[in-house]
Amino acid sequence: MIEWLLPPVVLVALLAGWFAGRGALRREQNKPVRLSADYYRGLNYLLNEKPDQALDVFLRLVEVDHETVETHITLGKLFRKRGEIEKAIRVHQNLIARPTLSPSDRSLALLELGQDYLAAGVLDRAEGLFQQVSVSGNRQVEAMKGLLNIYVQEQEWSTAIDIASELNRLTKDDYSHQVAHFYCEQAREAINNQQLEKARQWLQRAQQVDGFSLRVNYMRAQLEQELGHYSQALGFYVRAVELDTRFAVDLLPEMEYCLEQGDTRRMRVHLDALFTRLRRDGVYVQPLTRKIREEEGLQAAKHYLENILEKQPSLEAFLDWLSLFPLAVESKLVSEQVQKFAAAQQPYHCEQCGYNSRRLQWHCPSCSSWGTIVPTPR
Repeated sequence: MIEWLLPPVVLVALLAGWFAGRGALRREQNKPVRLSADYYRGLNYLLNEKPDQALDVFLRLVEVDHETVETHITLGKLFRKRGEIEKAIRVHQNLIARPTLSPSDRSLALLELGQDYLAAGVLDRAEGLFQQVSVSGNRQVEAMKGLLNIYVQEQEWSTAIDIASELNRLTKDDYSHQVAHFYCEQAREAINNQQLEKARQWLQRAQQVDGFSLRVNYMRAQLEQELGHYSQALGFYVRAVELDTRFAVDLLPEMEYCLEQGDTRRMRVHLDALFTRLRRDGVYVQPLTRKIREEEGLQAAKHYLENILEKQPSLEAFLDWLSLFPLAVESKLVSEQVQKFAAAQQPYHCEQCGYNSRRLQWHCPSCSSWGTIVPTPR
């Protein structure tokens, strides 16, 4: 038996409800409602989980009833969601071939056909259809979103920036966050090609677009560190951690390295101020434990770690706490087991969809969100 993502009864209710709505509108206009026998036969096929026969019936319905356009769009979407792309394409191509379609309905059918090809991975066909819709005046925004999806997949960052900037103008949605990431992608490519000055220019543009982007500050810090500008690098690292303290665990080792390479009073003041904030906010970082123990003693370090463990359990903080005591054999066993458990954890996760990752990624491969992968508490 063929299983639908939506049960046939639900689909039938959806279609019947739509036609009922159309019928109500026509009754208000004193126009008779005509539902052909083929229409009822198609519904019966759907009710009996025979979508292939229903498809044949509904395709023929277009020839006799122009009002069934939305029915076909719904049917095509369901085929696409099931992964039956060829059938979805057949539905939407049949619609486009009808000379009586209104411009709005034709744009809708072209848009859905573009989504079919996008789902099939035929990006050039999808791109052509989305471009056709985007200049038609109907459903321009939906088509441009489809184009943006394609250009991101193809890593055509300049074109993606143009499309996202236009969507910023046309909609109430804010695409600045994405545009900043696209500039960062251009900077990453420039760094890989040893074009460091070009990378700096891309990152400066990204910061102009989104001044609160953690990634921009992170990458600017890495770039300045690579160039040996340790004071500037430390400043960007501090700014990144201020934007999201969860990244302190990742960035503090780099910050300490910058301090070792270019130690100045101004740099140490920056880092001390950050440590003070992290301690106040109850954020765990191992270098802070060491700093407290060296400057204030063992009891102060224990107190800091116990406060952390009380507010937000952390395996690494627990290991740090264990290290403050002379370890008995049992304590050593506990420490070893905790270390194994901590090593098995995925260090990053996506806040949007829950995807787990062994490394930091700026574009989630699961839900395609930008900047939603963050360190997992550990």
